[in-house]
Amino acid sequence: MEPTNTGFPWKALLIGIVMASLVIAASLVVIKYSNTRPVVQGFTAVNGVSNIPCGATLADGEKLYSMIAHRNLTNTEDGKKDLNDLKNLLAKLACMKRDLLSPSGLISAEKELRFCTYSDIQSSAETTARCLSKQIPERDLEIQFEKWRLYGNDLILRLCTDARLREDEVVVIEKLFNSLCKDVYDVAKIKCLTGVPVDHDGSPRDPAKYMAPELKNLSDYEGYNSKYF
Repeated sequence: MEPTNTGFPWKALLIGIVMASLVIAASLVVIKYSNTRPVVQGFTAVNGVSNIPCGATLADGEKLYSMIAHRNLTNTEDGKKDLNDLKNLLAKLACMKRDLLSPSGLISAEKELRFCTYSDIQSSAETTARCLSKQIPERDLEIQFEKWRLYGNDLILRLCTDARLREDEVVVIEKLFNSLCKDVYDVAKIKCLTGVPVDHDGSPRDPAKYMAPELKNLSDYEGYNSKYF
């Protein structure tokens, strides 16, 4: 009869220790870097992480924000607030461009952006939805972009004054902002003002197409008739 092997399973124990060590090491790395941000090189963050929502879609927006964000904005009380407002405005332009160019035709990038009474006629998501359904007049689109452009230039002027930038630096930043506004507007005109409109019966923004149900059974109007004429 062969003797039973009663030796301690050192090999299995060693494998278990190695695996546990790897798990612990990985956990420590995750914990250590959980509250850090990617290193920014120039104006674009590595690994596609942006300082503004949808920033990868609008590279000039990321560049513009970085040109101001690292400056000292403590000379006035509104410096940080103005910077946050500029960030939100750039996010609207960037996310609108992303949604307009999305093959899905769905509004996803803009759905979390907040409405601003100073610069928005309506939420940017609603503007884009009307664009994609070809239900927005050219004049409405023009007014919205003009409000964004004027508001953005006003924010930039206040921020540059707060940061005490040189005049030539201010000119560069203003040109960059106006250029990116034109970029998104050109995309919007192509997507919003060309093609066949999607028919939405009873749209409150197109009252000419709406007819109350009680009027649908009336006979056609053939002019006013009077027994005196």
